[in-house]
Amino acid sequence: MAFKHYIITCLNVGIYSHRMWRPGVRLPQTEWMDHRVKLFETFTLPSVRGQSCRNFTWLVLMDHRSPPRYKLWIESFRIPNLVPVYLACRGLDNEAVAAAVMERIEPGEYDLITTEVDSDDAIHKDMVGIIQRLYRPQPHIWQVCFSRGVLLDLSRQKAFLMDYPFHVPTLIEPRPTAQSVYCWPNSELPAQTCEQVTAHPYWLQVIHSQNVANTGQDGPSRIVHHDQPVDLSKLKAFNLHLEGLAELSV
Repeated sequence: MAFKHYIITCLNVGIYSHRMWRPGVRLPQTEWMDHRVKLFETFTLPSVRGQSCRNFTWLVLMDHRSPPRYKLWIESFRIPNLVPVYLACRGLDNEAVAAAVMERIEPGEYDLITTEVDSDDAIHKDMVGIIQRLYRPQPHIWQVCFSRGVLLDLSRQKAFLMDYPFHVPTLIEPRPTAQSVYCWPNSELPAQTCEQVTAHPYWLQVIHSQNVANTGQDGPSRIVHHDQPVDLSKLKAFNLHLEGLAELSV
């Protein structure tokens, strides 16, 4: 059975709803968005654009109320497999966003692979290729877990190895019944089996001044190896633009 692979990145859905503006976010919407644009351009964009395997579609989810300059910005990259999706969802309800996303995914009889990448994170240049090499038809829903990554703390300009099997999740489902990886919390995917990839760090999680939930500390199923620092020069496999890291910490 053939497959189609979609990467899903939620950029700013819900930020223009005061009801959804979360406690702990310290910037008004415009300043938050300008900061997020810098993070996206520094980390997410070059890492996805630089994938060694380009057989995927990248859905970048944006709030339909985004000012025109942000829509022009995302469309200016003219990356063939980057598709901006402007959603009218009232908030960040995963099921509602996932349902809206599925309307943009091609129908048919195939296996749907969806990978969620946050708009301030990065992925190793070979991640998409590894997922697709691991693919094989199965009679049930299954997932691919990249257990090891790198935690980059912008305020300290330091990076460390990190073990967390639920970051950058990938779900494989039959397209006729698929709901996408975005429909569930990362640790609650309805997969019956999981293909674990543990050999190398394949994702980069960024801790910055506007994080709300991510603090860089150990947590359930998450271990930060502070005794295993990572030289920033070793992050070339993520295709990052690291020249302006200092200004992103504010």
